[in-house]
Amino acid sequence: MSSEKFKVAPKESLAYQYGGNHSTGWLGYVPARWLPYIQLARLSPPVGLFLIYIPHSFGLLYAAIRQRAEPFEVAYASLLLFGASFFVSNAIHIWNDLIDAPLDAKVERTRNRPIPRGAVSPSAALIFSASQAVCAALFLPLLKGDVAKNTILSAPGFLAWLYYPYAKRHTYWTQTVLGICLSWGIVVGAVALDVEPYSFQTGQVDIPLLLLFIASTLWTMLYDSVYGFQDLEDDVAAGIYSMAVLFQYNIKLVFWLIVAMIAAALGNMGYYAGMGALYYIISVGGTTAFLIIGMIPPPTVVNNQNRHYGVVAGITVLGFVSIALTLLRLRCRYVSRTIGYDDYAIIPALLLYSGWTAMALYVNINAGVGKPLWEITLGEFVVWFKGIVGSTLLYPIMSASIRTSILMFYLRIFGQAVTSVRYTVLALLVLQGVYVIVYMILPAFIAKPFNKIWQPLERGKYMNDWYYYYTQVALFSTSMAFDIILLVLPIHPVTQLQMTVKKRIGVIAIFICGAAASVTAAYKLAIFVTQMERYTKIDPRWLQYEMSTLVPPQFDEYGKTFWIPSQVEPSVALIGAALPALYPMVQGAMHRVMATISSISSTASSGSRTRSHPESQDCQPRRQTPEKSLLQSNDGSYIELDDIAPSRPGRL
Repeated sequence: MSSEKFKVAPKESLAYQYGGNHSTGWLGYVPARWLPYIQLARLSPPVGLFLIYIPHSFGLLYAAIRQRAEPFEVAYASLLLFGASFFVSNAIHIWNDLIDAPLDAKVERTRNRPIPRGAVSPSAALIFSASQAVCAALFLPLLKGDVAKNTILSAPGFLAWLYYPYAKRHTYWTQTVLGICLSWGIVVGAVALDVEPYSFQTGQVDIPLLLLFIASTLWTMLYDSVYGFQDLEDDVAAGIYSMAVLFQYNIKLVFWLIVAMIAAALGNMGYYAGMGALYYIISVGGTTAFLIIGMIPPPTVVNNQNRHYGVVAGITVLGFVSIALTLLRLRCRYVSRTIGYDDYAIIPALLLYSGWTAMALYVNINAGVGKPLWEITLGEFVVWFKGIVGSTLLYPIMSASIRTSILMFYLRIFGQAVTSVRYTVLALLVLQGVYVIVYMILPAFIAKPFNKIWQPLERGKYMNDWYYYYTQVALFSTSMAFDIILLVLPIHPVTQLQMTVKKRIGVIAIFICGAAASVTAAYKLAIFVTQMERYTKIDPRWLQYEMSTLVPPQFDEYGKTFWIPSQVEPSVALIGAALPALYPMVQGAMHRVMATISSISSTASSGSRTRSHPESQDCQPRRQTPEKSLLQSNDGSYIELDDIAPSRPGRL
């Protein structure tokens, strides 16, 4: 597909403002001889200033949390960093324009900048840039800590800025260099409160600060690559290197990879820094969701293909929440030393679910889902078909793995007391193995020979479409039956538990997740049956009984009728399986919140009180007032159960 279809010219006002030759607004009151220098420093609009200051504030806030700094101290350091950022912004914009002047003259958007148009001489620009750099350096002695050490830690950022204009001539990864330049402000911001990224005495690196630096660098790579597309044609003609030039209109997959890496960096930063649940929800989840939404273009901008981007967003959110909660579950079990066989079983389920999510995203982004039938390309149809076949092979193993983990959990908490539950669970575990074997073998007969299953254009010769559809209906019917059994299996023993209201709420939440999985499985089965009925009503004399002569009628809505239900079912199952293990963490978090509120309202001084590291409390249940659950066994006696998760590790 040619790039011409996607080409959208930038708004003239936007290109005019960020081209370095803006002269409207308050600049209309500036003396004419000053105007070129203000344009050179990009003082209007001050976007560059804030792009430099924001990373400094990231580092400052991280250091403030770590040092438990006083608000006045943070405000003072913030003002110093803002003043320094002002002069740094001026210096680097002038230096960049000075070195880029020969290239700027070849680009439509930048050819009227002050140096290319002759309004400022190169020597004057060099002196102006040096003066601004000196002014920025004068702020270093005002920062907290040793001046020499602060200077040494700030120097790499200065050297990176000196090199940045030349990077456009040397490497396609110019945005990576820019990301390092801007993100070094995080280091300077941390140094402003005497937090060292690297200890010269011990040789230790501040891992959370390093991960924050990486996330900021990736973020810069993302937004500056988008910004670079407005100059793409001119950059190619002028020989200017950038990620936009390297990947051009195939860069979307790179963007998704960068978003995933940003989420991973922020998540790991929270882990190493001992952040609480709110950090993961707001900082990690909020940032990731914001970037994902930003990746979805409006219908009239750039990639106008009218795809179901809502499906992509839904799959991404479900995948992120399910994977994050499952990882939190494993971490809590590890910290509290209550790892059991159900936790070991969830690990392959998590890996398979991650693979399924990646495949679902790839198909919905690259297979033309949601496009009008007459716009679907041959390549998109091939991707769509391979995704459907791949889901047929992956779905049984993934769903069986998740159910196996849930069954092992039932065996863990009910198996001792209720013999019928124990035998039922063991029988269902055997059936899960049979389920996987059967539904991995059945697809082998869809095409003869089997390797033709990946060649949709030859389906008419080698494939039996009716066999495929009936196999799918059988697969979803069996899966729905298992989901319903898993839903009703614990109802009888749970009704015998003498539980507190809080525990009953937790059980109800798990039950709701199971019910959602069952309803979703039934919905997906109904969709397939409806599609088969629709297909049978098509005149067979015209189609000659072969689907290969027609793009499937459900293609336009397939994202909503197949991929979303197929994502919801395992997602809610994973979430439901994670909830019991997260109960102690939620309980500990609520205890700390209540303790914080109590300490604030108390008149006594809180300075002498110490707070434990979050990692040591998050996953530890409160033991001061233990609450026991009683379960009536088959002989009429009562057995004590440890809430939902047992205290003895690996107990079956």
